[in-house]
Amino acid sequence: MAMAMREPYLALTTLELWSDDEMAPVLPDTFLGGSAPRLQRISLEGIAFPALPRLLCSTVNLVSLLLDKIPPDTTGYISPQVMAISLSGLTWLKFLRIDFLPPGLPPHLHQNPRQQTRAVLPSLTWLEFQGVNEYLEDLLSRIEAPLLENIDIKFFDQITFGVPQLLQFITHSEKLNSPNEAKMNFHSDFIQITLSPPRGTVGNFTLQVLCTVPLWQVLSAVQICDQAIPLLSRVQRLEICGGEHEHSLREWQDNIEIAQWLELFYPFTAVASLHVTENLGPFTASALCEVTGRRAAEVLPALRNLFLEGPEPSEFWEGDIWQFIAARRHCSLPVMVCRHRRNWEHNLEWTGFMEVDD
Repeated sequence: MAMAMREPYLALTTLELWSDDEMAPVLPDTFLGGSAPRLQRISLEGIAFPALPRLLCSTVNLVSLLLDKIPPDTTGYISPQVMAISLSGLTWLKFLRIDFLPPGLPPHLHQNPRQQTRAVLPSLTWLEFQGVNEYLEDLLSRIEAPLLENIDIKFFDQITFGVPQLLQFITHSEKLNSPNEAKMNFHSDFIQITLSPPRGTVGNFTLQVLCTVPLWQVLSAVQICDQAIPLLSRVQRLEICGGEHEHSLREWQDNIEIAQWLELFYPFTAVASLHVTENLGPFTASALCEVTGRRAAEVLPALRNLFLEGPEPSEFWEGDIWQFIAARRHCSLPVMVCRHRRNWEHNLEWTGFMEVDD
């Protein structure tokens, strides 16, 4: 097929090619004669196309570029520098996805010097990436997308990583730089952090780190939160969920230190409402009971409502959460603790339970 399509197809508007072979097919440099001026959509899955940058230089009307299951070897590799240059002329591009197969790329491929001039993608609203953070950091240091509305990032399992360029990239986007809600999801094989704008507006940012060990999940989340303080300091509602899969509560208690768990909360200085799902509710309550004295005013200083799922109310009275409530009251920062489980909900105050409508 590639040999038969060695000439430009001037009327071609959509190109979709995919392969499930373990060895990705490689498109030759002569494919389409290196020119397809009317192309609007390109979707390559499991296909290596080293000459793609040359083709992109001719696709000035391109709206969607999807590169899925990029081979983990060098056959389909396009450096961040070359990719940014190729994207610079795509002023109509709205959707971009770059998806590498694990384990990502060899480290020596991330040593290209970063250029000062950035390519501006004025129409880009949606960006997806899967791979290693070094590639994304290098790429984002070379591009800008001021109208970006959604960004979905997946990193392969890494113990340490930095994302300064990613965070700077987000702050330059008008619709992503003021999140109102944050959600942390500790799943069986990944940790995911989602930032959302006020309801009724657009702009979602999702960052996922593939990892199966609860401790590494927490450490990854702490690294992300520490680097994202300028963004997270604007969040008013925080939701933490997970722990209900292979990760038992005992596993969390045995492997994760209270201090490590509390580190997650420090960047959220504006959070007024904290929601924690059932499996992590008792663990969070145990952590908060350690926050006494001056620290009670430093951890979640704006918190007013704490929603904890878990055991029945009678059992909850025996918990250590009262130490946190007392410490906050002593600092003149009262917190109302709300217990909820499926179809019932109770507010827990100093005077006892008070039933409220859900």
